[in-house]
Amino acid sequence: RPNNKKYISDNESAQMLTAINLDVVDNKIIADAGNDYLARYAKDTSLNDVIREQNGLTYGIDLYTNNIDYRDYVMFGCDVSKGSEKHIRKLFNQSVNESVDNWSSETYNDYMNTRKLKRTLDLVNQKNYSSWFNLAIWNPDVIGGHLKDIASEDLDRAYDELDNIFCTQEKIKEYLESFRYMINWNKYSLVTNY
Repeated sequence: RPNNKKYISDNESAQMLTAINLDVVDNKIIADAGNDYLARYAKDTSLNDVIREQNGLTYGIDLYTNNIDYRDYVMFGCDVSKGSEKHIRKLFNQSVNESVDNWSSETYNDYMNTRKLKRTLDLVNQKNYSSWFNLAIWNPDVIGGHLKDIASEDLDRAYDELDNIFCTQEKIKEYLESFRYMINWNKYSLVTNY
């Protein structure tokens, strides 16, 4: 759980995991949408763009919600070469701030269209339907009522309805601002080797 502490991992390896854990999730669906935007879809400012593509500091980043003791938290992690841990945190902050600054109705519409296309392509693979089973297990109230009926008829339409309820431009913006606040005020736990 995040407790706003820094944990030092005494490690002599050439690469080191840098991990950040935030208590910023009020709604997992909104958090997942906001995390995807920050991680990969913020054009030119996403964590993947800034840390991996522009600076070549890692093979990839992870930013996801993680359920610990029946509560969701945000986890960020990537392996970086020893000695670049401070730089990675600077780039992390830069990416988050620039991505939140760039959030607009145009950005939102482009992002949601990209999510829909990616979801449609993913759903071609039947294994991805398991996400609904996980959602039903951990958040059964979300799929209740009319969403359950829609899902049984047209799963793509059910996802659209879920986005219309939870993933509005305003709700994602509110999440992004909360995320930025936590980062800018160092309200997170950090695992590093410096």
